[in-house]
Amino acid sequence: MSAVTRRQLLNAGRRVFARLGFDGARVDLIAREAGVNKALINYHFRGKEGLYREVLAEELRGATEALESRLAAEHSAERRLLAWPAALAALLEERPTLAPLLLGEGLRGGPGLDPDALPGEALLARTLGEARGDGRLPPLETADLQPVLLGTVLLAGLQGSAAPAATLLAGLLERGLLTPPTDTGDR
Repeated sequence: MSAVTRRQLLNAGRRVFARLGFDGARVDLIAREAGVNKALINYHFRGKEGLYREVLAEELRGATEALESRLAAEHSAERRLLAWPAALAALLEERPTLAPLLLGEGLRGGPGLDPDALPGEALLARTLGEARGDGRLPPLETADLQPVLLGTVLLAGLQGSAAPAATLLAGLLERGLLTPPTDTGDR
């Protein structure tokens, strides 16, 4: 029963935190939505903050795994980079609590968020390194690109569908970031 109760609290916490943010989510509301006694939040998570951190960590782990799985289908670094916006948009469709949780945490200043745990951080760094290696990408760090990709798609996702923003971002990446291959003169 303990694992079931823990899962009920995590699911209820995810929904309530996404809807009301950390400050607006009351322990009694989370417990009521989970159908359990509010004392169980302290028992399982040592309070609201612990539940919140576990919800964020779980959401980010799942999002990162889903993103990596989607992007693994692309065989070149360039294609993976161009697929990022659409993969993020699809991720938001699958995980409707992800955008409000991440944006809410950002507005809180990020005390519950490990910046290295953002969806696909390591994968984006690897992709950028590979794309740089083939000479098609100017010097650019993950910290420069991740906020643009993630922030734009997250905000668009809150407004409805992130797909149009993803299409726009992919076009901008292709036209503005990737350099055309150099002509070798073999005509």
